[in-house]
Amino acid sequence: MFNTDYSHDTVSKFELLKFDIKQMYKVRQHLEVWQRKMAKGVSESQREPSATQHVGVMSCRAKIRNKRSILPSETADALKEVFRTNQHPSAIEIKAIACSVKLEPRRVRNWFKKRRHIFKITARQNSCDDFIDSVLGEK
Repeated sequence: MFNTDYSHDTVSKFELLKFDIKQMYKVRQHLEVWQRKMAKGVSESQREPSATQHVGVMSCRAKIRNKRSILPSETADALKEVFRTNQHPSAIEIKAIACSVKLEPRRVRNWFKKRRHIFKITARQNSCDDFIDSVLGEK
């Protein structure tokens, strides 16, 4: 039914990817084109390295990250004030908060998640410190 001219090494690599013979046969043409391009690219790169040859490889592996940003103190203070009254705002409340502080709702939601995490860690640390102090008889 299928052409079986794949090497054992190729088959074992596809098995690791959980590809079966039928799926390998479907992507065979794409793999052959890719293989020719890579062989051509390797022969050219031996002569002179090109920055554009590795763009496709890097774009698959590199994770695009947003730049880290620091909120203005007024915005952070407004978010902290809301956090004191409500640690778990609803989606509608998050949109309202985002409009009031002029941020994207996604950033406000993430700020609340991070702040809850910090609050939880701090509370856990304080309870551990209180326990240790009570055992040692301090305070």
